Amino acid sequence: MAKHHGGEVGGGKVVSPTDWLLIWKTLDQFNRSIELANQYIETLPADDQKRLKTLRPIERIAAVTTHLNALLQSHGLELVRGEEQRGEAA
Repeated sequence: MAKHHGGEVGGGKVVSPTDWLLIWKTLDQFNRSIELANQYIETLPADDQKRLKTLRPIERIAAVTTHLNALLQSHGLELVRGEEQRGEAA
């Protein structure tokens, strides 16, 4: 069982405050992605909204990302993911 604020987890591994911060930031980004996906879904036709709202949050994000990529590609553009940006910067 995990202790709060940098305690032991499971097999005795200590989780540092930096690890907790990274976890928190990751969850915060995920929640923001869900919010943005939901906002975008609200702009779509009613049938699409109904269909997309039945998906789990991670599936909604994926569906919206796929849809936006298709729109961009139809204009000769492409969404750049975070990993690709980091790879180019290196």
